[in-house]
Amino acid sequence: ALLAGSCGAPGPGPALLDVECPGEPVPTLLEVTCGRLALDDVTLFVAVLHAADPTGAPVLFLHGGPGGRAVADRHIWLAPRSPLLEHHDLVLVDQRGSGLSTPSLDCEELDAPSPDVFDAYRACRSRLTDLGVDLSRYTVSDVAADLVLLRNALGLDRWSLYGVSFGTRVPLELLRTAGSSVVFAVLHSPFPPHLDASDSLPPRAVPAVAAASARLTSPAPSAPARA
Repeated sequence: ALLAGSCGAPGPGPALLDVECPGEPVPTLLEVTCGRLALDDVTLFVAVLHAADPTGAPVLFLHGGPGGRAVADRHIWLAPRSPLLEHHDLVLVDQRGSGLSTPSLDCEELDAPSPDVFDAYRACRSRLTDLGVDLSRYTVSDVAADLVLLRNALGLDRWSLYGVSFGTRVPLELLRTAGSSVVFAVLHSPFPPHLDASDSLPPRAVPAVAAASARLTSPAPSAPARA
């Protein structure tokens, strides 16, 4: 079982199917298990990094994006080992449309040279809709609902949440809809729900950050010679 020894029996709903973890094994003394959770319209890819001494509540990590990934990047937590893994199992999930979960909303059309990026996006949308993908089902609310089913499949009554960037919107939704199951939530670089994810940065923001980065990475000036 994905969380054997640190949780109860799986609850009602879809069951997790144990599968081999993708990619090269990450050197670690900890147990790492992977699984797939088949839902009505998507299949989620999940990994659990088992703590050395799991005395605390499991922690669910929520990647940013939208369109990021977590399972393939599990090495970030394992080498070097995150202090979190001393007492907390860590649950990694590729949210619907992302990473190794299927169907993938990755737009391969953007990888090919195109005179117009918007044409590439339109081609991507057409391909996905032709495949029968309902693009209206890829909202924060849908992701949160998936994770309630995942928690039941893991046999967990409660867990903690750690969201990053756009991924912080999911803990906020879970606190609203399933708050009794949350021990605590950490919002790293939060993306407030009232902000439009497609908003552009102010015109001078990117050059300003680039200039500051260049100054920080440039060699320090030599000290003047003393007479």
